[in-house]
Amino acid sequence: VDVNGTTTLCSLKGLMKKETSQMKNLLAVGDLVYLSSNGAIEQIGKRRSILSRMDISGKKQQLIAVNVDQVIITISVVAPPLKPALVDRYLIAAEKGNIQPILAITKIDLLSNAPHEEKKRYEEFLTAYEMLGFPILSLSIPSNTGLGALASLMQNKTSVFSGQSGVGKSSLLNACFDLKQKVGDLASKTEKGTHTTTSAQLLVLPGGGYCVDTPGIRSFAIWDLTKEDVVAHFHDFSPYKEECKY
Repeated sequence: VDVNGTTTLCSLKGLMKKETSQMKNLLAVGDLVYLSSNGAIEQIGKRRSILSRMDISGKKQQLIAVNVDQVIITISVVAPPLKPALVDRYLIAAEKGNIQPILAITKIDLLSNAPHEEKKRYEEFLTAYEMLGFPILSLSIPSNTGLGALASLMQNKTSVFSGQSGVGKSSLLNACFDLKQKVGDLASKTEKGTHTTTSAQLLVLPGGGYCVDTPGIRSFAIWDLTKEDVVAHFHDFSPYKEECKY
């Protein structure tokens, strides 16, 4: 817990540990908490936004970050390849959680030597998702493409980076803000990232603002999703929802 600029190790009050709910974790990075005189967390403040997913058991909600303004949905081209379906799930989770989404596409420098199919997938993705009105940034760390725009969008905001392992979340933070977050390489056989960031942490950004750097995910399932949610959150489908029996 950050107490007036000093990080303090705190415990959960005994009664809170016994709380039974559909939450996998009672606390998340970004929570505002109330401490007792002996340093125990005795109450959690009201949350204005939540980014969460269904835990691996399928029975509980796993909090990723709370009280953030925007989620930077980080995806890459080529390695790992672009996954639009994952973006769709993040967009629904962001809207359900009252968070502004920003799409960050990394490693676009790899497209110059990529197969035609990968370039076409990237172009089709831009065409489809730009129509939705969300900010979309195409980024490359080696060529310094888009990094200034990303840093500007994060200034004086509380952001959370989320996405697959290996897409370059920590590398972007290092490049944009001269931080020293640990980064790793892709596994050579699977072209998937390894879990270099092992726990979510709140970082203070130079010039104002905060960012939560989260561990990479292998899967992202939406918590408490209904059929009505699917219709409501796919806004490009709205004109057809009354006439489509599906």
